[in-house]
Amino acid sequence: MFELGSVYPAALDVRNASQQLVDPATATLTFTLPDQTTATPTITLPSAVPGELRYQYLTTQPGRHLVRWLTTGPNLGYTDVFDVLDAAPPAILSLADAKQALQMEPDYTDDDDELRTKLRGVTTSIERYMRTVYSYRVVTEMFERPKMGVPWMLPASLRLTFVPVISLTSLVTLNPDGTVVTTYDTVNNMWVDGESGLVHRVGGPPFAGRMRAVYPAGMTVIPENVLEGSRVLLQAVWESRRGPGGVNGVVGPEEMSDYRHYTAMPRKVIDWLGPPRPVVM
Repeated sequence: MFELGSVYPAALDVRNASQQLVDPATATLTFTLPDQTTATPTITLPSAVPGELRYQYLTTQPGRHLVRWLTTGPNLGYTDVFDVLDAAPPAILSLADAKQALQMEPDYTDDDDELRTKLRGVTTSIERYMRTVYSYRVVTEMFERPKMGVPWMLPASLRLTFVPVISLTSLVTLNPDGTVVTTYDTVNNMWVDGESGLVHRVGGPPFAGRMRAVYPAGMTVIPENVLEGSRVLLQAVWESRRGPGGVNGVVGPEEMSDYRHYTAMPRKVIDWLGPPRPVVM
């Protein structure tokens, strides 16, 4: 994973039939971005070190990128992918909090990239299990509502998926080409229940057709039991790097001593979290 705005080090070693590093006659490097546009930077030949082609690509979009090298003389093709994070990826725990939970020194940075990846995974697992958004984010959600019928009989409410909802920023209906048809007054004509995600129309046009809602979701203060449950889950995930049986064959806590527990939410985490949010239809 790469942070948005960081540099991806594209690299290719070119060898001849004798497995010696040599510069190719031509080299093409193509990046396919998440929006399917492409970037084809110029690769300078001869390279600084014969056979070692390098390019520092500055990331500008979040999402999956495709990297494609093609050379002639010798002929070589190489394809790879890399992922770029959003500018503010959601995480319940900070990196500093994670290091404290794992008893790492604050200035130890060798495992920072792996820790960040696991923190995002822990956040996803906790939020999915609890059916609750804890880490603040801005959500864009699409809906389909029936268009046919008497206006007063059309649905007067809809339910947002990611809760708790902090506020409703915008709500519009769209044409098939994505252009806006109707813009709803979310201040005067909408009532929003943040806990359940229910949006009720008290005035204005009915909810009908293809709709798009934009809203911030999450919590400004995350409950202590959720923070502690996240720490325990992180500890269990981090311990699993050592494999079954713990360190040097020493059996650890029950969730960490049996590899079968690695695929489920540890019981101690569930005890801290409590029951998940009920499903509301």
